[in-house]
Amino acid sequence: MDDFRKYHFNPALRRRVEIIDLVVILVILGITIIGLLNYNYFQGEVRQGIENLGLTGLFFFSFLLEFFPNVFNPYFGMMVAIAAGLNFNFSIFVTCLGSLLGSVVGFEFGYRYGFRFVAALFEYSTLEKLSNFIEKNGRIFLILAALTPLPYLPMVFGAFQISRKEFWLYGIIPRMLGIIVLGYGFY
Repeated sequence: MDDFRKYHFNPALRRRVEIIDLVVILVILGITIIGLLNYNYFQGEVRQGIENLGLTGLFFFSFLLEFFPNVFNPYFGMMVAIAAGLNFNFSIFVTCLGSLLGSVVGFEFGYRYGFRFVAALFEYSTLEKLSNFIEKNGRIFLILAALTPLPYLPMVFGAFQISRKEFWLYGIIPRMLGIIVLGYGFY
């Protein structure tokens, strides 16, 4: 990991990722605005979707949000499922299970293959700063990312070779506790 120079910054890839992020944010913003303007209709559609997909959909939603690097987390899906009337104990359990599996798979993917992807998105100087930051503050940042709405990026943590033990202690366990506390607190 020390030899950042063998990897090359790819501005085209970074631009594509930025465009995808922008499109996702605009879609979510659009859905939110439409939902606010048509609240009753939207509430019925969301409730119908949750009834159709149920806990299986919640599992896949949680898994995908933890596996792919993004700024969203599975807390939202769990709260929507609980608010829609799904059993809150099962909703919390399924969210924890999906989050756990998504985090572990994302971390392992990043640990084995992810540095090339991460290195392609950032310039050498940024990689060096990020590496130093994670080396000095990795545990604290991992705990904060796991417990708060900060981006929790298991693939990136894996790419920077955080040990598996530290990832479990400072990432997975706090994430599961955060989901459980938020789930019961929301209920």
